[in-house]
Amino acid sequence: MKRIIIITGTPGTGKTTIAEKLCRKLNNSELLRSNSLIKEFGLYKYRTKDGELVADMERLRNELERKARKSAADTVIIEGHLLCDIRIKGATAIVIREHLRKLQKRMIARHYKESKINNNIVAEAVDYCGINAEKNYEKVYEIIGGDNAVENIIGILEGRQKPLKQIELLDELNHFIKTPKQKKIKKRYASVALHQSY
Repeated sequence: MKRIIIITGTPGTGKTTIAEKLCRKLNNSELLRSNSLIKEFGLYKYRTKDGELVADMERLRNELERKARKSAADTVIIEGHLLCDIRIKGATAIVIREHLRKLQKRMIARHYKESKINNNIVAEAVDYCGINAEKNYEKVYEIIGGDNAVENIIGILEGRQKPLKQIELLDELNHFIKTPKQKKIKKRYASVALHQSY
């Protein structure tokens, strides 16, 4: 039976690198990159003022499911940060997490705008991808990215390793909170995350 693995998480967590390494490690596997498919097949609704593409989530889901079905591979790995917000039938979701300071350094190196960096840091702190993946997939596992990520994923897939669930990074947000307004925003996001996790 064909296995479908979703690799998702906040931008900068290392999803693409991990997915590529995992694909090389698993026999007869194929990697689908959702961002590449959005551009290649025009699976977006419009461009923002900053030139970013706003994906057509329904068309993206249909295309990913079609490609996964048609694939001759035993394992199809699908990578992308938007995948926590859509349901791919029969897939297991692996959410890649990362510590906030490391995430910030990677996004600065990619020349992200400050507002995008801040939004992604808050999203990672409140586990946006993990919470939403749990709404869309029956099997959801969270791991910290890094050198051991691929071996940890293989251990999860083979049942040798119990995955970490609900990795807590919210306290790391304190490093980024400097003004009363930011503290108020953190409190609001924290209550939303707590509410969504039930």
